[in-house]
Amino acid sequence: MFRKIFATLFVSIVVLACINLIMGCSHNKKEIVEEAISNTEFSPIIDDANQKIKKAYENQWDVLAAYELKQSEKNVAEAYKLNTGGYKLSKIDRVMKDFNLNYREGELLAQARAPRVEELLAARKLVLTSGVRQLPEDDKKLALLDQKFRKHAESNLIDVQKFTALVADYKKLANDMIKIGYLRDARRMVQVARFNKAKKYAPRSLNIAEIHLRNAEDIIDSNRGNNAIQQRFALRATTSANILTEVIEEQKKANYKMAESAAITIVQQRALKNQYESGIANTEMELFFTNAELQSLKEKHLQMALVSTQKHFSKGEASINRQGDKILIHIKKIEFPVKKTKSARKSDKLLNKVATAAKELGPQEMVLQGSENTINPMMSYLQTNGISKSVLQSKTDTLQSSGVDILITPAPPIEKTE
Repeated sequence: MFRKIFATLFVSIVVLACINLIMGCSHNKKEIVEEAISNTEFSPIIDDANQKIKKAYENQWDVLAAYELKQSEKNVAEAYKLNTGGYKLSKIDRVMKDFNLNYREGELLAQARAPRVEELLAARKLVLTSGVRQLPEDDKKLALLDQKFRKHAESNLIDVQKFTALVADYKKLANDMIKIGYLRDARRMVQVARFNKAKKYAPRSLNIAEIHLRNAEDIIDSNRGNNAIQQRFALRATTSANILTEVIEEQKKANYKMAESAAITIVQQRALKNQYESGIANTEMELFFTNAELQSLKEKHLQMALVSTQKHFSKGEASINRQGDKILIHIKKIEFPVKKTKSARKSDKLLNKVATAAKELGPQEMVLQGSENTINPMMSYLQTNGISKSVLQSKTDTLQSSGVDILITPAPPIEKTE
């Protein structure tokens, strides 16, 4: 009897438990569905936060406020996960409040630090726009520079020497990447042409292509930030390398029994035909064919002028580069004290080197750019030491406190006459 009553009671309890479980599941399922539907209200807020993160990277918070930016990113990632998983609104709301706090703190830090490291930000921007992230090994170089940047940004005291060196390192990395990007094809074509016996069978075309390639490298080095000039000379180098490739291909077809001049004529005729059919003039192609020898003579003359000028200065005194058909002398530091001190004697010695180098180039034009206190005494010195006043020009640059740029247009090469 008791056993029967107990069994009936047990079955009733089990049935009630099952009913409660089913009802509870239904209720929870309904709650989750309702929350998921309501969570769609957070989607635009999370999307907006994600856009803020992207903007922060554009404004270089990854070096100005790195920790706060990372925390903000984690908040957005967590909010996105909660929103898509159907979690309660209160949890998402808490995470987004954390995001707002972290983002605001990062914003305040970035605003406070940016003015102190403005020059570094500009140099780093050159790297970011140069395609550096395409190559893993160079991305590592950027990461190392960024570590140093963060130390400068976080410190209240700036080590001027280290700061200046870091700016230079960023610019060099950017320039290296630009050279790789602009001249990759030209270098590859010249290398392949050399492998295909260009030195023996197409020496003229190889010489011009190599001169244009070296010239483009010099131009890119001496015109940092001037993409228009860099691209123009890179295009010329690539065009010359492409012509060299076509000349070698014509000779290979003839088992290297064709003269280089004949191969050039074939390439020239094909180029003119393509130009006529397309209606698009290729200036670089025309220059190669019509002025090839003259261009080669000018390039050799400028290269000799560059080497000649470099011999006058030590690396600590000045850097010498080409800028188109000009020679750029960047004097790193020069002073003009009132009294005849040791520093003054050093300046006189350096100025004497400038005057000597300039006279050797036979300048048609000589432009000095620097602070007014620097270039005015330099102009006077050069005039009294053999440089004609008619070729001298000056440009004031308030940002250059101790250094000066001297841009010299050398006399043209003397063409040999029969």
